[in-house]
Amino acid sequence: MVRLVRSFFDRLRGAWFGFSQGHDRLTTCQLTDVLNRDAIFAAGERELKRAKRHGRWLGVVLLDLNDFKPINDQLGHDIGDEVLGEVGRVLRRCVRAEDHVGRKEGDEFLLIFPETDSQGLRSAMRRALYLVECELEVVGFSYGAHSQRFGKSSLETLAQLIHLADEKMYKDKRVKRMGL
Repeated sequence: MVRLVRSFFDRLRGAWFGFSQGHDRLTTCQLTDVLNRDAIFAAGERELKRAKRHGRWLGVVLLDLNDFKPINDQLGHDIGDEVLGEVGRVLRRCVRAEDHVGRKEGDEFLLIFPETDSQGLRSAMRRALYLVECELEVVGFSYGAHSQRFGKSSLETLAQLIHLADEKMYKDKRVKRMGL
């Protein structure tokens, strides 16, 4: 009887392990080992609902690698893929356990920071800038960050928050291109 119960639990554990690995493949960008587009947007929607329900802060950062195309063109797509993978790993190390990092598309990453005001967001991005520039000398990036406190009647959507961060990111890109 004990052997039968053990066998059942071993099969159950194996099924769960297989399910969790399959779930990870569905939610994780295999190249960067961060959340994929669908998963980061789903996490952002959950965090936005939570922020609205509890009247909390939510920070959103949109990050884009600068001059990434020449890496792919001159060094090859395999090297470009390695760079994207390293950026994903560095960004995951920069954030708290409750934060979310995902690949939005191409060389753009989206970071979601629950319960993080503007000052906390600036601090997190300083840490990310430092790590990326120290560990990945070939890559620079531009980013836009937006953080706000929500109430139950807040009408903002995740798309609106990302749009605000996107506008700030393009302003950062223009400043960097001008060498300021």
